[in-house]
Amino acid sequence: MEEGNVSSSAVKEKRKDRRILKRYILSISLAIIVVVAAFLFFGTYGRAQRLHARLAQADRDLRLLSKQQKEMEAKARILARTRSFVQRAQALGLEKERWDTYEVEIKEPVSFPEAREILSQTGNAGSYYFIPLYIHMTRDPSQMKGVSGPEKTAQGNDASGLKKGDVFMDLKGTFLVRAR
Repeated sequence: MEEGNVSSSAVKEKRKDRRILKRYILSISLAIIVVVAAFLFFGTYGRAQRLHARLAQADRDLRLLSKQQKEMEAKARILARTRSFVQRAQALGLEKERWDTYEVEIKEPVSFPEAREILSQTGNAGSYYFIPLYIHMTRDPSQMKGVSGPEKTAQGNDASGLKKGDVFMDLKGTFLVRAR
């Protein structure tokens, strides 16, 4: 019976060894499957992250292009209005070649009637426009900037030939006159 016991105990041990071996093989197989699954997961996750970044960049590009398109449409509207204005100005004869310019600079004592006449001429009319740069009038010529010498002391007809004035006028500007 010992042989029967030996053989049954050997069979039991072989079965036990097979079970252990199956467990090791199963454990190793599961470990390999987990490693392969993790590798595939992280590869897929990395691709998903890259695609998400590309999608975000595409959204930014789309917003930028939409903004640029709106700006271009606005600029096109401005350009169309500008062209319309230029065509209308040309039709009315408001081209630069049809206007003469005259620079005006008065820096002298003037009487009140002369000052009134000069100021009335600095208005605008259909055939001319005045573009003032500055005007300064004072009774005290020493207050005028850039005035020196005999002009400061001009209070009457003296030997230098300066005329007497009620006010000292300093006027600078440009007349635009329609050419005939």
